[in-house]
Amino acid sequence: MPAGRITPATTLQELETAELDLRAWCYACMRAETIEPLSVRAAPSTTIERLRSRLKCKQCGSKADVLIVPAKRAFDPNFTGARAVAMMFHAFRSMGKRRR
Repeated sequence: MPAGRITPATTLQELETAELDLRAWCYACMRAETIEPLSVRAAPSTTIERLRSRLKCKQCGSKADVLIVPAKRAFDPNFTGARAVAMMFHAFRSMGKRRR
């Protein structure tokens, strides 16, 4: 993986080496979660693209409405990845409402 370049073909091992986590967001039930790449029950050589097709929301079971993105690990232990994704989602949602 070239430095700083994340693609759907990036593997879980490459994410771990780059000290990145995965952030999952379910649009169906608005649930968010931070996932450490090597904590997933999959081979380290599994790509992000392949993982997307396997994961589903723990809360509602949706597979189609789940977004998975690589992201830097949270620096502040109180500022979790789930909180960051939720803040971003709600900020965009507010912007959309203002445009109406």
